[in-house]
Amino acid sequence: MMNTMRDYVPVLLVVVELMTGAGAKALASEDISSKTPGGSTVNQYSTTQESARGPPVVSTVPPINNPIHQPFHRSPSQHKGALSPHSQLHFFDGGGSSSGSSGDKRLPQQSTTMQSPVPCQLNLTGPEGYVEAPPQLSSSFQSTTDCSYIISVYMGYGVEVQVMNVNLSDGDKVVFEDVGHEENMMLANESILMKGLVVRSHSNQIAIRFHSPTSQARSVLLRYQAFVLSCVFPRQLVHGDVSVSSLHSGGEAFFSCRNGYRLQGPSVLTCRNASTPYWSGREPHCLATCGGFIVNVRAGRIVSPGFPNNYSNNLTCHWVLEAPQGHKLHVHFEKVALAEDDDRLLIKNGDNIDAAVLYDSYEVEYLPVEGLLSTSRHLFIELTTDSAGTSTGAALRYQAFTTGHCYEPFVRYGNLTSSDNTWALGALVEFGCDPGYTMEQGSVTIECINPNNPQWNDTEPACRAVCSGEMTDSAGVVLSPNWPEAYDKGQDCIWGIHVEEDKRIMLDIRVLNIGKNDLLTFYDGDDLTAKVLGQYKGSKSHFKLYTSSADVTIQFQSDPATEVYGYGNGFVIHFFEVTRNDTCPELPEITNGWKSSSHPDLVQGTVVTYQC
Repeated sequence: MMNTMRDYVPVLLVVVELMTGAGAKALASEDISSKTPGGSTVNQYSTTQESARGPPVVSTVPPINNPIHQPFHRSPSQHKGALSPHSQLHFFDGGGSSSGSSGDKRLPQQSTTMQSPVPCQLNLTGPEGYVEAPPQLSSSFQSTTDCSYIISVYMGYGVEVQVMNVNLSDGDKVVFEDVGHEENMMLANESILMKGLVVRSHSNQIAIRFHSPTSQARSVLLRYQAFVLSCVFPRQLVHGDVSVSSLHSGGEAFFSCRNGYRLQGPSVLTCRNASTPYWSGREPHCLATCGGFIVNVRAGRIVSPGFPNNYSNNLTCHWVLEAPQGHKLHVHFEKVALAEDDDRLLIKNGDNIDAAVLYDSYEVEYLPVEGLLSTSRHLFIELTTDSAGTSTGAALRYQAFTTGHCYEPFVRYGNLTSSDNTWALGALVEFGCDPGYTMEQGSVTIECINPNNPQWNDTEPACRAVCSGEMTDSAGVVLSPNWPEAYDKGQDCIWGIHVEEDKRIMLDIRVLNIGKNDLLTFYDGDDLTAKVLGQYKGSKSHFKLYTSSADVTIQFQSDPATEVYGYGNGFVIHFFEVTRNDTCPELPEITNGWKSSSHPDLVQGTVVTYQC
């Protein structure tokens, strides 16, 4: 029985083989055949699963009316994540191109694969990280490369990007933009891109865009991190001051005005958090008011409206000063400049318009250098202007002092030291002027005398910027006449500056704002015949000059036909003694020889000759 079954096994195997081959051929025919419009049967592209069933037949005829045809297979795992617009796909041909020689030509078994796409368009929200644009593993079917990265951090923080490495080709474009505002703002581009460059946003969002005209682009490596944003420092007040507790969110800015001015607007602003932090309001202004009642006077200042610029027409301003009980008042005249018509300044010894007159601009040609003293604790000040011309106006400094003491002395554009800051009998005061100013009138030292009616034995001096002078200090300042007030017309001023012979002079011109017909000339020597270093008129921003000698002469000539009005018209020049930079260092001697030079100072052009 067993022998009989062994005899039938080969026959059964042949039958099974024949049946299996026929079924496979029919299945393959159903899987890969389709009808052409003419009715002929063609074979479409095979998949990896199909190739396992048997040798596929590949036709050169492309797919017909198949808009979603794909030339490769996507595995289920590749369908899980949607691709970004710039994701790049990778596949390999493996020799699988079509041939037009024969429809039944057999091809080697093949498969199509796709790499996971590398993102080239991302939104990043971490506090720090790295960006490589484009990613090294990316490639593209496109003819160009375009990448975009938007980095966002918390409100109140900005984004700092540092260039770690840069390797660009011609035509590559890289742009950094601040996108946290209504309008994007460019921060940098490829023209300044270099290793170590740091770019900071002004808001909590920055965009980095990369474009290359080729698909094989080079790249840049960037490191980003969040940093705390701050409000900008508040604008400095004209005639006032500002201090800040912090520029970060929650910080406060405090504003105040100098004597003679009052604050118009908020005295405190708060830094508020936002994509770009901002102050809670606009900065206030310091304005000179027209009149007022000032009580408990200690020390202060009154200026006419608009000062130091011109006042307006048709003004009537009344100020009343009231000192504490047992005190008197002293007024010092800083400036009085009224139009030559019916404009008038009155100071009265009391608290009303009918009080006795201490000063009347109609009656007094020169200002009292020593100032004015009240006999009570009140002073009444009146300024009236008409409808005709205007001028700079008035600036008065006032202070209260107790009985049995002298008033506190004052010098404008200067300083003082005292043996007794209560200004009691016997107090000694010594005065000095700020750089660029010269002391005139009065005395350098004054003393509080007279027990019955304490007063100073001399008037305070005045510090003025004068026309012409000679200076031998190693550093100093030259100011236009009357600075910061306007200089007079028709002036011809000469200043000489002299330093040690082996030194030179650096001139730092910080302010130059003169008339278009006025002339400021620098001579490289100790007189007006020396070589001209520079000659200027009108306005010019900050600049420097260097002399080639130890002397410099400065000449200023103002147009006699034109008068310059306005505060801050003129010039401010700082000078410093510096080492000469036109000489070479000393050369060493040689053994068994000597040297000689064509100039003892080794100035530029000197020839040194060695001989043995």
